[in-house]
Amino acid sequence: MSLKGKKILFVTSSLFDEYNAARDIAYSTATALLSFGTDQVIVRYGGHDGLPTLVEEKCGFKSYFTQRRKLKSILTDKNVSAIQKIKTVFFGALLRVARIVRLQERLEVLLNARWLKKIIKAEKPSLVLFVSHPSKQTAKILKKIKIPYVVIHYDTTVEDPNVKMTKKRIAEEKYVMDNSEALFVQNCFYKGYRKYYTSDKLKPYNLPLLVDEEKVLTAYASKEKNYKFSYFGQLQAFRNGYRVNDIFEELGEKLFVFSTDKTNFGKAFEWSPAVTGQELYKTIAGSDYLVALDNSHPYEHYFPSKTCLYVSFTKPIIIFGESKKTALREFLAEYDNFYYQDINEPLDGLRQFLTKKQKGFDKKTYDQYRGYSAEQALKPIIAALEGSIN
Repeated sequence: MSLKGKKILFVTSSLFDEYNAARDIAYSTATALLSFGTDQVIVRYGGHDGLPTLVEEKCGFKSYFTQRRKLKSILTDKNVSAIQKIKTVFFGALLRVARIVRLQERLEVLLNARWLKKIIKAEKPSLVLFVSHPSKQTAKILKKIKIPYVVIHYDTTVEDPNVKMTKKRIAEEKYVMDNSEALFVQNCFYKGYRKYYTSDKLKPYNLPLLVDEEKVLTAYASKEKNYKFSYFGQLQAFRNGYRVNDIFEELGEKLFVFSTDKTNFGKAFEWSPAVTGQELYKTIAGSDYLVALDNSHPYEHYFPSKTCLYVSFTKPIIIFGESKKTALREFLAEYDNFYYQDINEPLDGLRQFLTKKQKGFDKKTYDQYRGYSAEQALKPIIAALEGSIN
């Protein structure tokens, strides 16, 4: 059965994260969904002790998010009913008590499920697509009111050495999966998931490529500045920022960092404000080399989503990490224009890579990764959604 005219509740926590590359993945997924003729409702949980607010964003979707606001502003807002004010005070106080007795996470799960139920009651969607992990409580609500749902995981905890896969955690995820129409995980995480789950509802999918060819070529044509090495995003210490600074000092080069974070790692970093949208595309197009820091230890299961953005522009990519096998290296296995620099190894190979003659946009490389377009990535997901309303 076709999705045309059906209303999908699209649940994601990434869409409004202004400086998070995952936001672009969520946006491309939502935009691709529109091409299948569906109406969209997007949920963003921006806080748990605020008010579920209906907003209209520039992207044109009808959007809800839970807005965290100061208690004083809620109590003085004439548009907020007295009953809602009392509820807000109650839940705000409850959350603060939960923090003291270390039950905050459990309470937030219950509040998330409560907000979702409220929005479902108002919008009456045909089905729900989660681009985040729903809780067991949320799955129970959807089962009770008989609304089908599909789940997409951008990353996973099953291979995280810091997350203990207890029997309870495995059972909760199994409940979510068993009551869904399908649960999709990235190809690079699929084998890890299969260690714990054998359900036919568990399916692999490709991470969507972020930028279509027309936007890439427009960015190339309108680029204004030129940067030799560019990095976009946060540079926390666990991502080996100090060692990367030492490497660039050894090379005698500067790394231009576009970020809200300005940690003082050393003199090799040139800091600039974060850029988004078309300005981000133009800056990438105007960079000779794009730098990514592999989340290799202790977060090797995570996938740096900005790398998908880099691949869209077919630019040379330099990855800094310290692991022989990561999800990122698997994703770039067929990309012939990247170099992985182990931060503990000599720089001879990197120096040789930098001597290679580089070219601009490469149509052949782009087409090689076209299978990662949002439309292509969504095909199996759309099939699952259509199957859920038969």
